[in-house]
Amino acid sequence: FNPAVTVAVVASRRGKCSPEEGAKYMVVQLAAGLLAARTYCLLTGDTFTSLKPADSDWGQVFVAELIFTAVLAFIVLSVATVQSSLSEYFGLAIGLCVTVGGCAIGGISGGSLNPAVS
Repeated sequence: FNPAVTVAVVASRRGKCSPEEGAKYMVVQLAAGLLAARTYCLLTGDTFTSLKPADSDWGQVFVAELIFTAVLAFIVLSVATVQSSLSEYFGLAIGLCVTVGGCAIGGISGGSLNPAVS
């Protein structure tokens, strides 16, 4: 559910996802992010606010999200799209990457690691 990871999987040309299929996935991922934000607004009666902490500037947010989203995409490519993946462990590796990324940059950007959420 992350367009950045979908781009990485398509760009890797490992045959896991065709460009046409990847484009469809990304459209749905972005639409789902917008729908989730709208659902939040309808359920709470509140407006959707930015994940960015007030004391961070947008340059810091961009760099932090770029670096850790790239790390996430690298981890996914390294464990989930290889010829002989260790299927028992790739979910753990990806989950730990998201947890570490969220902890590392949560105070800077909110730590979404996902352009569809950001």
